[in-house]
Amino acid sequence: MIYYVLMLVMTLCGSIGSLFLKKATGHEKFLYVIVDKFFYIGTLVYLAGAVINIYILRYIDYSVALPFTAFTYVWTIFIARAVLKEKISLQKIIGIILVIIGAILVAI
Repeated sequence: MIYYVLMLVMTLCGSIGSLFLKKATGHEKFLYVIVDKFFYIGTLVYLAGAVINIYILRYIDYSVALPFTAFTYVWTIFIARAVLKEKISLQKIIGIILVIIGAILVAI
């Protein structure tokens, strides 16, 4: 059970890391991106997710762990809505539901 919780944390790290990297890309010149604090925060959060992923793969079948990473898309939708004020369409909601159902079906 703890490994599934860790997988959720891992996928959340992927979404949060992406958010910070997106915030870092607000500069016109690439050089400014690599000196932006959001670039480093995003990279560290991604790295944390990767380390958790490596740990999890020692205990959970790869055929279960990899499809479960699709939960990153679920977190991303909610983060985009909350932080970036993006709209969530019916099509995205249906997609989220299908991702959750698919991950559960693969895990059982």
